[in-house]
Formats: sequence, C-alpha cells, structure tokens
Amino acid sequence: MPPGPLHDRSHPVDAKRSTLCLPGTVAEELMTLGTRIASKFGIKYLAKAKIAEAKKPAEMVKGYIYGAGFRPLIPLRVAYGDIGGWVFFLLDSGSPVTYLSIQVCDRLHIQRSGWFTKVWIGGYSHDVMQEPEEPQFTDLNILGGDFLHPNKGQVWYDYVEGKVTAYFGGGWGTHKIFPPPMTKLPSAPKPPKNSKSKQPKKPKLKPPKKVKSEQAKISEPPK
Repeated sequence: MPPGPLHDRSHPVDAKRSTLCLPGTVAEELMTLGTRIASKFGIKYLAKAKIAEAKKPAEMVKGYIYGAGFRPLIPLRVAYGDIGGWVFFLLDSGSPVTYLSIQVCDRLHIQRSGWFTKVWIGGYSHDVMQEPEEPQFTDLNILGGDFLHPNKGQVWYDYVEGKVTAYFGGGWGTHKIFPPPMTKLPSAPKPPKNSKSKQPKKPKLKPPKKVKSEQAKISEPPK
C-alpha cells in the first residue's frame, strides 16, 4: 500500500459519522441509474459480468459528471463468489468506506451482516459494506477513498465536457494525458537550405574628399 492515511478497522464503522452527509436529492437523481445513466454508459445496470473479466484489473475507466450536484459516476464490474455484475459508483474520495447498495448486495447474494465483505471491484479485491439504512443512502454505491488510495487511484474531472476519468494502478502517466514539459524554449525556425532569397546589398560609401585649409594653401611655395 502506498504511504498515506492510516485506517483502523479493528472496530465497526459508524456510517453516520464516517461518510459525508449527502442530501436526500442524491438518491432521487441516481434512481435513473437503470435508464438515463445506463444509456450514457451503454451498459445495463446490474447486467451480468463474467467473473474472469471482473477480476481483471481496470487501468482506465470513463464516466460522467451527472445531475445538478455535479456528481461523478463510473461503471465497474463487481464480483462476489461466482456472481458478477455491472455496478455504477458515485466517486466520493471523502468517504473512508466503500458501500454497495442493498439492491446490489441482493443481486450478488451478499448477506446483510453489517460488517465488511470482501468482493472484487474493477479487478481489485476490496472490503465493502452494505449501504446504511438511511434515507440519503438509498440505492447508492459509493466508491470511497479507502478504495482509491491502496489501488493508486487518480481521477481526472472535465467539467467542460461533463466527463470523469479514473485511473487505477498508477496508470495516469502511462496514458500521457498531458504533453511533456518543455525543457528548452523553442528556437526560431531556420531558413531552408535551398532558399534562393538574396539579401539586399549594402551600398558602398566613398570616403570624403580632403579639403585643405586656407592657411595650408598660403604656406605652400609657388610652382
């Protein structure tokens, strides 16, 4: 695990205190997971996913910034046991816990134990909890900082296009989304070698004539 914040999981996590307080309108907006957002992703929500593909580590995942709250959503394969499916996650780096909704837990046959369950998310093994039984968490799948940190997650937000891209495994640099920095200032372009353009010649200046002074003329002997 890369250096960073420490997580003590020796005691149960209180969801009310450990997760950012999300307004109730979040659930209302994300209820369109199976319709509007799914059409954007081109993936049916909770569609079946092969276990082998679900355990293959994802390097780059593209998603959308959705709704009036500008909430970043990305699709990831999730597997538990011999069942896999596509799940849409709300990226929340401020959450120290990754949650799966009750709907997803029922689809993957995850028992409601109130404790951590190890699943595969995007090809990475991770401990998750079932969403708390609170109104603001209804049908929410939250991908928290506890997942992004150990899996070297890096997120690129594009508010101009309304898109979000998540990189895992430290793959940000390999995709070269930025041009390399300039080490030297660009030099002026050199003229082509075969150029026949001639430089204008400078006019030759004649030296000024010497003018003898009147005193020099008088002192000269007559011829």
